[in-house]
Amino acid sequence: MSVTIQVRNGNVEQAMRVLKKKLQKDGLLRDLKAKQYYEKPSEKKRRKKKEGIANFKKKQKKLKQQRGFWILRLCWCIYIIVRRFVSPNGVKTR
Repeated sequence: MSVTIQVRNGNVEQAMRVLKKKLQKDGLLRDLKAKQYYEKPSEKKRRKKKEGIANFKKKQKKLKQQRGFWILRLCWCIYIIVRRFVSPNGVKTR
């Protein structure tokens, strides 16, 4: 993977800003910071779970804006019903 930036009219500061933005978009800076120190497996799980929850909330917020509140409410009710009657291993309980 290579990232190339052109410096126009000797404006190095602008080129640095563009480089930072590109690296941040690729997620390279986040990876470098994460690998700077050892992360215990339990901390990694906790972080990934937090990220998943944040992504879920973000998607729900977007759906709410697009489709309205009642669709979300309906999806949530279906989720609760399925969760009540199906155990985590996929076997019906009732």
